[in-house]
Amino acid sequence: MEQFGASLLVDFLKAFGITGMVFIIWYFGDKTNQRTLQSYREDMAKVQAENREEMLKILKQYQADMADQRRMYENNAELVRQVISLATDQKDLIIMNTRGFTQLIDDVRGNQYCPMVRLEKKAKGEQG
Repeated sequence: MEQFGASLLVDFLKAFGITGMVFIIWYFGDKTNQRTLQSYREDMAKVQAENREEMLKILKQYQADMADQRRMYENNAELVRQVISLATDQKDLIIMNTRGFTQLIDDVRGNQYCPMVRLEKKAKGEQG
């Protein structure tokens, strides 16, 4: 078999010369490169498809997280509105209580509801 390959090589060299031999080597080398490149392209297509699926899953999770965050923001905004309303009502109640206590303090100082104090005040003169 070696003689067959060697004799074929010698016959080829005689017919086409060194240039033909370089061309044949280049041709078979290029075929190998083409197969390697095709295999690389197929592998990269698979990797890209896997990455695309993973990226879509990540994007869906991100959208869900953003929707949750939006709901939390809306809930917080509603809570703030309710607290403002409650604070306004509480302010009104505090003002009414303050007026009531002010009136109560004035009444206690004047003590016009107890007949004994009224009589005592009249006896001592104006109390103010």
